Amino acid sequence: MARYQVSENLIDQVQILLRREALLESFNPNDPSIPPPPTLKEAIAGIGTSDNHFRCKHCQGGLFRGSESIICVYCGYGQLQESPPEPIAFKSTLGFGWLLHSLRLDGSESIGTAIGGTQSNREQSSLKD
Repeated sequence: MARYQVSENLIDQVQILLRREALLESFNPNDPSIPPPPTLKEAIAGIGTSDNHFRCKHCQGGLFRGSESIICVYCGYGQLQESPPEPIAFKSTLGFGWLLHSLRLDGSESIGTAIGGTQSNREQSSLKD
């Protein structure tokens, strides 16, 4: 298979046009006066709330369920807890809404056993057949 090569001149032209469009024509990435970007740990710590109670003890990332979070989604570190958190009520989640929509239901339908039939009645009727 032939590999497609992009010329460095074309890349330079695209960079120049993008910088011009962003009003950064004089931007020089090698300029020592530009501060370095933050580390990944610093960037994660900068996201979310400033309350340490709602942050991961390992990476300082924000916990989505606050103090009820079991793990940190940024580093996977387990959060130590005295008792397990309250379960999330499935009926109050977006996933439940999607499930109802995919089944073309609105949530007002009743679910239960068939009317007039009990387990013993069904067993007896199947024996007669």
